[in-house]
Amino acid sequence: MAAPAPAILQFKPDAQTTLLTQAYAAYQRGALTEAQRLYTQAATHRRTADALLGLAAIASAQNRDADARRLYREVLEIDPRNAAAQGALLDLLGNTDGLVTESRLKMLIERAPSPQLYQTLGNLYAGQGRWNDAQSAYFEAYRGAPDNADYAFNLAVSLDQLQQYPSALTYYEKALADSGAHRYDRAQAEARVQQLKSLR
Repeated sequence: MAAPAPAILQFKPDAQTTLLTQAYAAYQRGALTEAQRLYTQAATHRRTADALLGLAAIASAQNRDADARRLYREVLEIDPRNAAAQGALLDLLGNTDGLVTESRLKMLIERAPSPQLYQTLGNLYAGQGRWNDAQSAYFEAYRGAPDNADYAFNLAVSLDQLQQYPSALTYYEKALADSGAHRYDRAQAEARVQQLKSLR
């Protein structure tokens, strides 16, 4: 008599995981209203760092900076070492003391590198006019998340500032090819692409 076939265990995600997956997919498509509804449902079900990070990213994309700061702080109450929240919060709070912020960011990157932290470091350098350093940081952000249109746009701007126009054009076009959520000014990017194309 043959041995019975082993039972196949099926993993069924819980409601929270399903909501977070659907919310992230909506965010990636640029459907911010739908993503916000789903992240809010997930956060109502259970206030996790992932649900709050999603809500904070949406608030940031909608230029609701006060809401974003509040949500990122709430993430840090749940997970004090959350690098994405720390980097985003430093970015939103601005450069009050560049040396302290730069040192803190480098320490966070050393401990847990993330595209968000590199983006924040790039923003710090760009604000100081340190375009070579900004370009390096923006490249690392883009390399870690090549589907993020804002990272592509910021890399393009830094290359543009360094007069590396063919490379800048490439990354402006990558940013514009993404129809998802973004913070950069699309009309400004399109105008710059036309200017750079006319230089060829």
